[in-house]
Amino acid sequence: MEYWIVGVDHAPNGPIVQVCAAPLDRNKLTAEGHWTLGTFQRFTRWDAINWLRSGHVVFTATRQSNANNTWTIGAQVILTRDQQYITTEANPHPYDNLGNLPRCTC
Repeated sequence: MEYWIVGVDHAPNGPIVQVCAAPLDRNKLTAEGHWTLGTFQRFTRWDAINWLRSGHVVFTATRQSNANNTWTIGAQVILTRDQQYITTEANPHPYDNLGNLPRCTC
């Protein structure tokens, strides 16, 4: 399974608490030939950590402001070395870092 994270909610001055994500179905295409994303839902950071620990692939994604409002895949999400946080940067810093994703709206 592959998930795309499109938004995050942080604790005040703290780690990510929730992510807004949807599963990607690479076996189902739209009429335009794009892959189909499932329904966006809020998940806890620990859900995302467990996806990664279970071998699922996770990416960030952003919506394009074009006629089709298509989604564009971003960076791959990985675990920090201590496996307690999610990040897109392979570095030793033990904190969440998913770039500049907007707040969850799902």
